[in-house]
Amino acid sequence: MEKYQIALTPGLQLLESLGLQVRELSALTMGISDFSGTVARQGFAALPGVEFELNKIKSQVPAEVLLNQQFTSQSLKDRIAEALFPIVHLATHGQLSSQTEETFILTWDSKINVKQLDRLLRTREQEPSPLELLVLSACETALGDQRMQRWDWRSHRNSQIITPTRH
Repeated sequence: MEKYQIALTPGLQLLESLGLQVRELSALTMGISDFSGTVARQGFAALPGVEFELNKIKSQVPAEVLLNQQFTSQSLKDRIAEALFPIVHLATHGQLSSQTEETFILTWDSKINVKQLDRLLRTREQEPSPLELLVLSACETALGDQRMQRWDWRSHRNSQIITPTRH
């Protein structure tokens, strides 16, 4: 006789519906279009579509736009800590790698590595209005290296991370 593993899954009608919370969406949009004056430039090219991208978001939902010199590591930290925005959209250069120390996004004044970003986002998990959507719209966030394709991404509780294609 063969042995089988059995799993029972209740039908959807047996699960309690929590309902959908309807609330006003708002976004924090930050980006760098011109890297010529940045401290962390390191040869990265301009991203001329960033300003249009951030303004397009602002035309769809109420948003605070911080562009170029306004997008610093401190301004990102401050805005995340304020917990005013359920959506955060970051349009800048970045790099994904299977090596965590080589994974980063650029602000005007520095690199923010993945561990720093993780700590920053975790501060929002206990807030009454947690971060619901993080968009990393950077030059290489959808690519990564060969090992990156097998990386087990962890998601923050109650939030999603979207990494679009190249600019």
